[in-house]
Amino acid sequence: MTLVFDAQTDGPLVHVLTIGVGAYRHLPGGDQPVEHDTLGLMQLTSPPHSLRAFTDWLVNLRHPTATLGSVEMLMSPGGGYQFPLATRSHQVEPATFANVKAAFSRWYARCDQDPGNVAILYFCGHGVESDSQYLLPEDFGANPLRLLDNCVNIGVTFDGMARCEAQRQYFIVDACREIPQELLQRLGAGGETLVDFVVGQEDRIDKAMLFATSGGAKAYGLPNQPTRYTAAFLLALDGLASKRRQDGTWFIDLTTVHNVVTALLKADPGRVQWPELHGGGNEILHLLPRTPLLPVLVKCAPTAAVGRAQPRIRGLGFYDPPPAPMPDPAMGVDGWSYQLPPDAYDFEVDFPDGSYRHAELRLHATPPGVTDVIEIPS
Repeated sequence: MTLVFDAQTDGPLVHVLTIGVGAYRHLPGGDQPVEHDTLGLMQLTSPPHSLRAFTDWLVNLRHPTATLGSVEMLMSPGGGYQFPLATRSHQVEPATFANVKAAFSRWYARCDQDPGNVAILYFCGHGVESDSQYLLPEDFGANPLRLLDNCVNIGVTFDGMARCEAQRQYFIVDACREIPQELLQRLGAGGETLVDFVVGQEDRIDKAMLFATSGGAKAYGLPNQPTRYTAAFLLALDGLASKRRQDGTWFIDLTTVHNVVTALLKADPGRVQWPELHGGGNEILHLLPRTPLLPVLVKCAPTAAVGRAQPRIRGLGFYDPPPAPMPDPAMGVDGWSYQLPPDAYDFEVDFPDGSYRHAELRLHATPPGVTDVIEIPS
């Protein structure tokens, strides 16, 4: 068992199970490669980085009714990890199917102790799909007669979690959902569920399963760094998906996270990746400790004016008093960028050398940020 954090306190608590699989022993390049076809899958480098980044972020989690109670981790390849709130490092168990099954049972038992508990499961690694989505642990592919022997049917597992007393449950699945032809030909190949689904047991107040991509599609990793989805997910949690309450505090819910992550991934047209959200995710998951900072980008037309301009920006204080002093922008080849709190801003540029005329622009910076163009008269 690799319990990297245990608050050892009473509930209601947030209990988290995080799993990252990059090393597959039976795939090409693994330490026990097989000769039969394993759906053409290869080793991955992103999942351990994604796993560490997501698990590290949990130190920031501020749920409105539950405190962080436990974090259990599985990782392939294995290695050391120290949770930011822990007093020592742990040697993390590999994410074999047996370890995933055992860790899930322990996590389920912790979540089941109090209806006020919050259950969070995060997975990053290979996934495939036919009638459901299957997550592939480290020892996937050992048996050519039963290719999905060591795989998790995550769809039915999520449904089965209705039996758990924790009334708020969230699964984050950062994996491909491609549909291999060979898998379609294997009638009855269905992996295993980690908790039986019992019809009629559904008392969850809020539930959501977030997929990194849509059915039949790929989810993209980045070599030796977190995946595109996990990187965008953490940006959303840090404030890009924030919403403001009447008391002036800012919060995060997973429905808004999903919408923001979708927008961020759409910004890269070269790799189409459309996340999906199943269930709700409408309740507050995280309270921000302060007003978020948003990316504010002002593009300049023509770009030749950028180097000659003297930009100024002024907050109008719709939400909070504007920063004093206002930060200097980062200048790029096509304009200026800021990190600013949500507000309306007046942006203007002058040209001391007289090359262009004065120009002004009103910006409305709301999560997840704003990009606009200022037209410079010649």
